[in-house]
Amino acid sequence: MVVKTIEAFLDELVQLGVVLGYTRYFDRGLNPNANMRQGILRIELPHENTPPISDMQFGMRPYIAAFDILAADIQRALGGREAIPLAA
Repeated sequence: MVVKTIEAFLDELVQLGVVLGYTRYFDRGLNPNANMRQGILRIELPHENTPPISDMQFGMRPYIAAFDILAADIQRALGGREAIPLAA
């Protein structure tokens, strides 16, 4: 029950993006019979916290399709009407 509760808590942290991931295991060396006889149980939960972003880099390059997208958006906003030829 305790492990399931801790797993649910850590699953929620993963979903929120606070923790990148985790695992769990029972280390027999950390759980001698004397401790378990007294109700002392140790379960390891290694995890990794999400680090704060300290260096975000953006690159710039031409976006060739941008004007095709812009023209299509303008045409859609104007109701899809074709160009009207102007008299000279």
